[in-house]
Amino acid sequence: MDTSNVVCELRSQSFVGTEEYIAPEMITSVGHSANVDWWTLGIFLYEMLVLFYFILFYFLLNSPLIKILIIIQSMGQHLLRVLVVLIHLKES
Repeated sequence: MDTSNVVCELRSQSFVGTEEYIAPEMITSVGHSANVDWWTLGIFLYEMLVLFYFILFYFLLNSPLIKILIIIQSMGQHLLRVLVVLIHLKES
């Protein structure tokens, strides 16, 4: 007996989980199928990637090398401003 058609056509009205990650089928209350599981998997993977990149950038921005580069950049900007002022004073 082939049950694939029967399983695909089953619809549920149940709700289990948090409101932040509700699939659109659940919001419209028309019933939902196993496609909601794929929605949930996509939301889960998205949340994991966002958390991964947040942690990655947090550690990169707080690393000593980045802090040194930021200091060097600000010193370079200050030096350029001083040179522009000196050139302007020399011309006038």
